[in-house]
Amino acid sequence: MNGLTAAHRKLPHGTKVKVSNVENGKSVVVTINDRMPASSRVVIDVSRRAAERLGFVKAGQVRVTLEVEN
Repeated sequence: MNGLTAAHRKLPHGTKVKVSNVENGKSVVVTINDRMPASSRVVIDVSRRAAERLGFVKAGQVRVTLEVEN
């Protein structure tokens, strides 16, 4: 919750991903540390701290882009 982490359906644990909020241009690098159900319609589920930095805590969901970091 307080780390810069996220859950994803397919990316392996430990993968660094740059998540960018399409609406406001803010971005943050998170580490994948959890798995989401394959049936989920959400692409990525970020921690509260990451959502705060991306500026969408109150909105709950926004359009984002993902870039796997090397």
